[in-house]
Amino acid sequence: MATGMATASGGRVAVCARTQGRRNRFLAVLAETCSVALAARMAKRTMATCYRWRSEDAAFAAAWDAAIADGYARLEAGLLEHALAKVERGGEAPGSREGSRGGSSGVSFAGGDPAVLPVRAASAADLQFAMAVLLRRRADGKSGKAVPKGMTMPTPAETDAALRRALDGLARQAGAA
Repeated sequence: MATGMATASGGRVAVCARTQGRRNRFLAVLAETCSVALAARMAKRTMATCYRWRSEDAAFAAAWDAAIADGYARLEAGLLEHALAKVERGGEAPGSREGSRGGSSGVSFAGGDPAVLPVRAASAADLQFAMAVLLRRRADGKSGKAVPKGMTMPTPAETDAALRRALDGLARQAGAA
């Protein structure tokens, strides 16, 4: 049985139940990992096929965008959790205690197979990269958050400089402790 999906041009495309299941699996994995390659592999399709689905089906493209937006929200929440845990531990980063590094976490996706993702403490470089990604996304206006009237978003160079200053300040505090 086929279901109709809206195309970018407003037409309809028929999608069989089996393909719809693969699309749903792709979107579920994409929402969990933000990895198109892993999502395509778990859906047993090539990345080219998934990108073709995206270009041909407006509803699928919107769901893809929503999955990526969820990933950015999780990244931001993870950074906040890291910062709060560091404050609660008196400056010690989460996962920095002996025996807490390494290992893996089985993440189950809708429909079955777990994907094993490494779990480790975030390094300063990891945190700097994550902050830069979030700041650039906001500067591009893709965060979904409205900019107050009269306020302009900083350029990527400005956000990079502010991030470096903040990280340098944290490093000085850590060195003083």
